[in-house]
Amino acid sequence: MWKTVKLGDVLNIQNGYAFDSTQFDESGAIGLIRIRDLKNGKHTQTRYSGSYESKYVVRSGDLLIGMDGEFRCYEWKGEDALLNQRVCRLQDFHDSVEKRFILYVIDDELKKVEEVTGFTTVKHLSSKILKELPIPLPPLAEQKRIVERLDKAFGEIDEAIATAEAKEETIYALKTSLLSLWLARDNWEKVRLGNICTLRNGRAYKKQELLSRGKYPVLRVGNFFTSNHWYYSDLELDETKYCDTGDLLYAWSASFGPRIWKSGKVIYHYHIWRIDVDKRKADKKFLYYWLEYDKELVKSQSGTGSTMTHVSKTSMEERVLSLPSLNEQREIVNKLDFAFSGIESAHHWLEACINNYSALKAAILKQELTPGEAV
Repeated sequence: MWKTVKLGDVLNIQNGYAFDSTQFDESGAIGLIRIRDLKNGKHTQTRYSGSYESKYVVRSGDLLIGMDGEFRCYEWKGEDALLNQRVCRLQDFHDSVEKRFILYVIDDELKKVEEVTGFTTVKHLSSKILKELPIPLPPLAEQKRIVERLDKAFGEIDEAIATAEAKEETIYALKTSLLSLWLARDNWEKVRLGNICTLRNGRAYKKQELLSRGKYPVLRVGNFFTSNHWYYSDLELDETKYCDTGDLLYAWSASFGPRIWKSGKVIYHYHIWRIDVDKRKADKKFLYYWLEYDKELVKSQSGTGSTMTHVSKTSMEERVLSLPSLNEQREIVNKLDFAFSGIESAHHWLEACINNYSALKAAILKQELTPGEAV
């Protein structure tokens, strides 16, 4: 017989600590786990050189949840590292609970919370909400049998996914290398970005102005690179705050970067710029490629202590790029378009493979975690 319990009744939730960002150091003695490190689960991008309490040390096998953005539970598999703010750890499991069973069952409940959480640029999760999550729980012996079957079934699938993701990283490195090869030139004219284009903010919508159905789709950062759930607005269309097919856009917060919009007329949110390029001075597609090349540098200068990246309009307008003649810009665009068409084909194929593997995992998980009558 399965029963339903509150997560907080069968374990404790430890919130991370706000470590001093001035002590973040590439040569620090211990890694610092931030939300960006959870997916790979083995390595940290940041290390810490200051003092810390032992209770914040995460060890291999610990279960962690990011409190911003995408709500998922991850098993840490790397070396000892520190539990940073906005990451929490599940610990002190009750004797009636198999820890890895929680790892498998909790994501479905977290996804439900994510789907109904807020309208802001980045969604936030609290430990109070986590404690109230309903968790379907069979007897302990059944939990252990389910975990054993899932571990066995997921082993090969996870290995295949890891192989595909490693190839994705190779493709990304090739893309970066090509951009550097064609855009990192010192002999071109140096121009200020604000002198060749205008950055136009979108509209800052209030929660009650975003609807599940309406006249106009609203492009938010959450929809910028993915097909996440869309919201709509019935407000009159502001001609200065919409984008259309072919427009150059830039998300300046969270997962920032450029995009050439291809999906028709939409209203764009305040956290996105429409970039209107002076056609006499620059080619729009060339500028797109330069922004793609430049975004990692922008990210590195946005501050290591922040859990979410923001780029100010002033700092973007003041950025300096090397700009060749219009004819040379178009020649470079043609070469990059040709190279990137092959890269994009490889990317889409790998993405489809990963999605298929993930769908297989979801089907197996659903089959194993379908409870009997809950009480």
